[in-house]
Amino acid sequence: MKLDSSENEILLNPRWPVSDLEFLQNGAKQILRNRFLHSHVVLSSSGTTAESWRAVKLIFLSKDALKAAAQTVVNEFGLNEKDVFAQSLPEFHVGGVGVQIRAALCGASVVMVSQPGTWSAGKFAEQIEQSKITVASLVPTQLHDLVAANLKSPTSLRLVFMGGGVLSAELETQARALGWPLVVTYGMTETSAMIAARKSTVPGDGLTPFQGVEGRLTQERNLQIRAPGLATGVARLKETAQGPSTEWQNLLDKENWFTSEDFAAIEGGQWKILGRGHDFIKIGGESVNLSALREIFENLCHQQRAPTDAMYLTSLPSKRTGFKIVLAYKGDRSEVEKISQAFDSKVLPFEKIREIIPVDEWPRTELGKIREEELKKTLSQKRKF
Repeated sequence: MKLDSSENEILLNPRWPVSDLEFLQNGAKQILRNRFLHSHVVLSSSGTTAESWRAVKLIFLSKDALKAAAQTVVNEFGLNEKDVFAQSLPEFHVGGVGVQIRAALCGASVVMVSQPGTWSAGKFAEQIEQSKITVASLVPTQLHDLVAANLKSPTSLRLVFMGGGVLSAELETQARALGWPLVVTYGMTETSAMIAARKSTVPGDGLTPFQGVEGRLTQERNLQIRAPGLATGVARLKETAQGPSTEWQNLLDKENWFTSEDFAAIEGGQWKILGRGHDFIKIGGESVNLSALREIFENLCHQQRAPTDAMYLTSLPSKRTGFKIVLAYKGDRSEVEKISQAFDSKVLPFEKIREIIPVDEWPRTELGKIREEELKKTLSQKRKF
């Protein structure tokens, strides 16, 4: 990436079908041209709810915003020319872009290592050891694989930034016991990656926003953010009979606040992320935080050494109660039923698992997250009424 160039750059997953890739590229070029944007990087962020390649969200980040966000991280953690960064996330992901820019700003070197799609826990640990890597970034799925393989942290590592999903307390505890120097972070594509981190090693403690980052809550408890790395705007693309159409949204309000989809609490200047809007459902009139239930479930899986990548807790509509908790699984049902029973003993009656449904394959993003809406469609076709 040419950081000091006024050229625009569009970084999308090259593995997407050619027709979808062209569709998104043409849409991004159209927006850049129509809005007279220069020196911008375009990334996609589908989260876990995209139903098709055309449902992704395009995010437009200025190179100045990316550099400002990266410099904040460099300052926060004392990154320097002696560091060796692991490039463990793809370059079309904001985390991968962030690694490249941080390295350029502080003079560190970058080593390509095992990434999602070709991920191997053993190979990753070996590459860290051989290259004397000091700083790495991982998502919970990758950390799970390292812990499952009982791999100890290489001695060269001083920081492992954790992002890309909820990190269960049990997995974190097991990873720390193996010496992995975890830093739990918070951020998203719209913020040019991480903007806050947990300073303590205690699961559940709050996140401290970085220098220059502000946070406040709306009446609905959505986290609003002001930060130097915020995106210029976002766009959703739709295919019509006349061709691609775009829906541009300025990211910030008149006071430069970005309203995120995350619900949060702020106590003593620290943030506690409670979950996204779609994580909160009503069951029989009771409010249920699906994200909190998933953490309970994942902790049980780690305690019992059960494969978390073979099970996924979600919800489906129910004519009687509004929603109900269901468990999707792939593989051995007997193992699933044991975990399900243990889970039911730890939650309230209306939070119990009401149905266990097998799946053939998991619909995943390039980082290994479940595409939840796609999964729910599959489960709805298989469910019992």
